[in-house]
Amino acid sequence: MQISELTNEKQVAVLFARADSIYKSMPYLDVYDIERRPLLLNG
Repeated sequence: MQISELTNEKQVAVLFARADSIYKSMPYLDVYDIERRPLLLNG
């Protein structure tokens, strides 16, 4: 069983990822690249 099968919620935030990052294909990651502006993240 994979992590993505256990829950639909994002489990880990990836900050400062490249725009073409492989992390974007992983459903349990919340990926912040330059367009999502990780420095403005609340929390």
